[in-house]
Amino acid sequence: TVTDINGHFSISAKTGDVLTVSYVGFTTQEIPVTGQATLNLTLQEDIAELEEVVVIGYGEVKRVNLLGSVESISSTEIEDIPAVSMTNLLEGRMAGVYVAPAQPTGNPGADTRIRIRAETTFGRAGLGAKDPSPLYIVDGFIVTQDEFDVLDPSEIESYSVLKDASAAVYGSKGSNGVVLVKTKRGREGKISISYSGSIGISDATMQTEMMSAYDHARVINASPVDSTKFISPNELEAMKDQDFNWLDEAWQRSLVTRHTFNFSGGTERIKYYAGGSYNYTEGNFPELGVGKYSYRLGLDAGIIKGMTISATIALDNKDFKRPYISGAGNNTLEDLFQELLQAPKWTPAYIDGYPVANNLSFNPLYLFETQ
Repeated sequence: TVTDINGHFSISAKTGDVLTVSYVGFTTQEIPVTGQATLNLTLQEDIAELEEVVVIGYGEVKRVNLLGSVESISSTEIEDIPAVSMTNLLEGRMAGVYVAPAQPTGNPGADTRIRIRAETTFGRAGLGAKDPSPLYIVDGFIVTQDEFDVLDPSEIESYSVLKDASAAVYGSKGSNGVVLVKTKRGREGKISISYSGSIGISDATMQTEMMSAYDHARVINASPVDSTKFISPNELEAMKDQDFNWLDEAWQRSLVTRHTFNFSGGTERIKYYAGGSYNYTEGNFPELGVGKYSYRLGLDAGIIKGMTISATIALDNKDFKRPYISGAGNNTLEDLFQELLQAPKWTPAYIDGYPVANNLSFNPLYLFETQ
């Protein structure tokens, strides 16, 4: 429920219920219902939220003074997330920001596609389709999406997305929105050392239930194309005992491993930050995986009063592990899950040790055995 202009409200609740009262910029309160008929509530300002600094274009403002369409994520929200790519962190976290795989593959670390609001048509004339991707800015420098994705969440100080008129400071390049990241820097004080490590399991919560071999064959015979019965009664009877599930044979639980280490500190004149991370994600199919390495060193030195020199050295890399069959196409893994899921259950993956094509361009299960 919501209050009226004077702050009055009414709601039905029974003893033992808990009322949650919230408003933007104020601390949320939870009040247990103990039989009272009237409640007088006063919300307190959330100073921490209002004082939070948000990066916008060429500067920073406090959230309390923020105008325009800008979304942000604090470093504490993302630093412990074992994300293979930075763009994945935006999925489901910001209004008007759409994140999806660039191609339907089963490969961890596959390219993602991000769209902010609706797509625009800005681009260079005569050079094919326009690129609707946003502009990526890291520490004030324009980078590609690949360079952006290899960053680790533990290195991020602030993460903002500029939409609509808020991105106008970047001109036509920002017409599709702007993704802004500011990495961590050293702070004055004693040296601070931190380490974070995690190991997790990636698995499907459920798999799509497909028809049995017998039911699949009956549907084919009932096809309205013509009166021809593609599968004979004897074959139908034999299919009652067939249940070759290619997806179950290929699917496996996978491990997600992440380690981060960083230290920072400094004096009034010189501040430093150094950090490194290692992230390895196995695929849910054999012979699939991606490893990500990231190292970053930042130094800020005050030369004279009012003048500071900053330097950053970064080394990032991604190492993909994936199977390959010559002639299977540019992307061997494209539509892999669909092919495994829709393989007819009357067809075995192998006969006498030889892979069965099953009307596919290649046998996905045999693909996993190639090196």
